[in-house]
Amino acid sequence: MDETSKSATYDLSLSSWISDEFTSKLTSIIRESGKKDSVRDLYAQIYPVVRSSHPVIYNLNNSFSPDTPVSVFFGG
Repeated sequence: MDETSKSATYDLSLSSWISDEFTSKLTSIIRESGKKDSVRDLYAQIYPVVRSSHPVIYNLNNSFSPDTPVSVFFGG
């Protein structure tokens, strides 16, 4: 299997990579926005600044609206 995620955060105390590029950017943007953005807005901010590791929401019509606030998933 070809791994396309790019390691981003290394923890010296654990001697291990603990985050990929997408997750690192995701947490930074959520912290900066105060969890006020929608999933659509968040994805639009992350996509252009991450080289790989782009998740896709499958079956969107039967799952949730892309306008759902990020706080629903990451606490409000």
